[in-house]
Amino acid sequence: MIKEPKERYRFAYWFLQNKPLFKKILLYFSVVLIALLWVYFFIICIQYLINIQKTKDIFTDLGRNYVNYRAVSAPQNLLIANEAILSAGNNKYDAFAILKNPNTYWGANITYQFSISGIATTPKNIFILPLQEIFIADLGLEGSIIQKDISLQIIDKQWQGIGALSLLPRKDIIFEQPKYSINEFSEDSNDNYSSVTAAIFNRDIYGYKNVKITTLLVSQNIPQGVGVIYLNNLLSGEKRNIEFNWPRKFPFNSAIEFNVDTDVLNSDNLILK
Repeated sequence: MIKEPKERYRFAYWFLQNKPLFKKILLYFSVVLIALLWVYFFIICIQYLINIQKTKDIFTDLGRNYVNYRAVSAPQNLLIANEAILSAGNNKYDAFAILKNPNTYWGANITYQFSISGIATTPKNIFILPLQEIFIADLGLEGSIIQKDISLQIIDKQWQGIGALSLLPRKDIIFEQPKYSINEFSEDSNDNYSSVTAAIFNRDIYGYKNVKITTLLVSQNIPQGVGVIYLNNLLSGEKRNIEFNWPRKFPFNSAIEFNVDTDVLNSDNLILK
């Protein structure tokens, strides 16, 4: 009869003798781990709720109309550039201008209209933030662009101090792979059209419920065509394909410019991640 050495079974004997102790240790460890997970969960929830309230407080403060005349100087005038009448095809035209705010503290709630050969368009309202540039377009106006002159008129303006501009969402929205193309079926075809395609990518930590995207085609520094689309619920981190179409041909060498406008002062327009 072969005798097995006792050392081979020593660990097994020791484990069996201490098995109840190991069970208790594992149980206590599991309880502690679960408790820590619950504590971490409550901390994250509390931070989330606190941040929501802080965000609302910030935008409530930004939305108040108050002026500290001792801290800031008088606002500079808004700058108007690139006023143009652009052919939209099918005996229609678009009115276009760029509005710039050179102020670092003052935003403005403005009412504007285009004056086209002495005829005023319907007044509209926008808000422009400090240092913001906005593309303004009135699309699909009836008639020919021949012998028409244009000017953008600010008919009402209310200044509002934005004292916490750095706390606003960055509106970090970019456009990837922009492409301009001409879809030509024949020289005289009414079905010829131009298009701009791109992928819009929201890199901001906020999403936005309403976003206005304006694109401008420029050839030799002269505006050629303008288009506007509206996006709903553009989430943080979302990438979405967009397309603009015109029922006419523009120059082949047209460059593409984009402009994004969304209300970052209104917390109801924000989508928290």
